[in-house]
Amino acid sequence: MATIKLQKRDVSVSPVSTNRKPDLFSKCLTPTGVSFLLFILIVGTCFLYLSEFNNIASQGVIINDLERSRSELIIQNEVWNMRIARLKSLDVIEQQDVVKSMEFIGPEDLEFVDLDNREEESE
Repeated sequence: MATIKLQKRDVSVSPVSTNRKPDLFSKCLTPTGVSFLLFILIVGTCFLYLSEFNNIASQGVIINDLERSRSELIIQNEVWNMRIARLKSLDVIEQQDVVKSMEFIGPEDLEFVDLDNREEESE
């Protein structure tokens, strides 16, 4: 029978070669890098919040301006309606030159027409 001789080989286990440069991802995974990234995210979120808050506040100012101008227009409309009512009043109409130049007719000069009897007569 044949015998097998085992030969010892020198197997050295070494860590990852030191000649390789570490990539950017492994540099960022340090505790300092993670803290820095979290800080950047928190600051960015704060800026987004402030910009939205400013946007909402400025829209509130615009809405207040529009409501104020609306109430002013409502008041102007009421003033114009009062002027129209005053001009349509009987006193103003009686004082116009056209009305003054009209001939006055008394109640004795009025003649009424009965439309019910007139229809019966025409049939």
